[in-house]
Amino acid sequence: MTTPPGRGEPAQGDTERLASSRAERSGTSRLARTIVLGTLAAGAGIWWLGRAYDVDSSRLLGYLLASILFVVVLIALAVAGGFALRLLRRRRGIFGQAQRRS
Repeated sequence: MTTPPGRGEPAQGDTERLASSRAERSGTSRLARTIVLGTLAAGAGIWWLGRAYDVDSSRLLGYLLASILFVVVLIALAVAGGFALRLLRRRRGIFGQAQRRS
């Protein structure tokens, strides 16, 4: 027998939903942590290689900014492509509904 909402322990379905939302949040936070740690490791590696091969700091900074710009451009292209696909799907759906009505 399940207890009424708000009293005692949550019902079985509520427990499953809570566990599912916790898993999604932990997965998201795990991904964010992985991205941040990977970025820090890559930055430390680039800095170490620059020091090991006696690359000038200004040149190393130039390479770093160029690589950041390259990644930002790729992200912008991916977002634009996703937006274009979403727009096409919405327009296609509107045209499909208009054809069914006539």
